[in-house]
This record gives sequence, C-alpha cells and structure tokens, in this order.
Amino acid sequence: MRPDGGVMFSEAWRHAIRLVDRNGSPPRMLVDNLPAYPARIVADAHGGWWVSFLALRTHLVEFVQRENAFRDRMMASIPQQFWVAPALSPKDDHRQPQQLGLLRTHGIRKPWGPGRSYGLIAHFDADLEIVETFHSRANGLRHGTLGLCFSGEVLLASTYAEGAILKPLESASA
Repeated sequence: MRPDGGVMFSEAWRHAIRLVDRNGSPPRMLVDNLPAYPARIVADAHGGWWVSFLALRTHLVEFVQRENAFRDRMMASIPQQFWVAPALSPKDDHRQPQQLGLLRTHGIRKPWGPGRSYGLIAHFDADLEIVETFHSRANGLRHGTLGLCFSGEVLLASTYAEGAILKPLESASA
C-alpha cells in the first residue's frame, strides 16, 4: 500500500505495474513494458519499491501468448514440462524449447545466453525509476524469484529453483 492509500499491483502477463487509488477510479498504469514478468512488490523505507520477477520475457513466450491456435495445439499434444512458457528453474532437458542463444558448448550453458528461466529483483525509487538490480544469470541457480519481504531492515527473497531464502546483498536494505 502506498502512503496515499493506493494499492500497487503487478500484472505478470501484461509485464506491468498498476495502481488502484482509494477513490475507486479504474486502475492506472504506472510502469509498463517491463523486461520480465513481475511478481511481488514491497515498499522500502524511503518511498521506493522492490519488485521480484518470475522470469524474463522472451520472443518465444510472447509469441505463444499471442497465438491461441498454436498454444492450444501445443497444450493438447506436448507434455506440460515441455510447453513453451516461462520457467522457474534452469532444468536441463534436450526436449525443452530453447531460443537460439541458449546453446551448450562442451556441456556448459552460456551464462549470457537467453535461458528459459532467470532470477531478477529490481529496486525502484519513489518515481518508479529503476535504481539497482540483482540478477542470477542464465547458468545460475537462483531463478524464479517469486517473493520478497523485509526482516527488520534486511530484504529477503524467495527463489523457486533453489527452494531458498536469499539475502541479495548488503546494499539491498530498507
């Protein structure tokens, strides 16, 4: 909740953050076209906001979201674990869909390649400008950052892939 009583919320599939005012007016867009699918939003002590992201946006996933016939055929004919969808974990299976850049060379995943899963937390200031970010690269394990909360003045994040609670860095505080 914001100091003015409005409530900010994330819309993962619209890659946006919106606001509902106390006066009952329709939700208004605060941030759109985010590079990832937002999950949890928590306020910091200085009027800013921390946002966790469940996965990065990719051309392949965006295509599947738009193409209803393709998506319906995929869901009817392919096992769920191999659907083209955001992933919360960097599991490797040769049958999973990949974007061109996510290639393995000598059995090693490229850390800069566009993976199906990712770990991202962003800190926004009071004007909703990004001031810092924390990443788990494509070959990392701290993907699917779904939750955030403060324990006193320390920011904690939950990650799906590792099933862990993380303390991103000393600078990530209230």
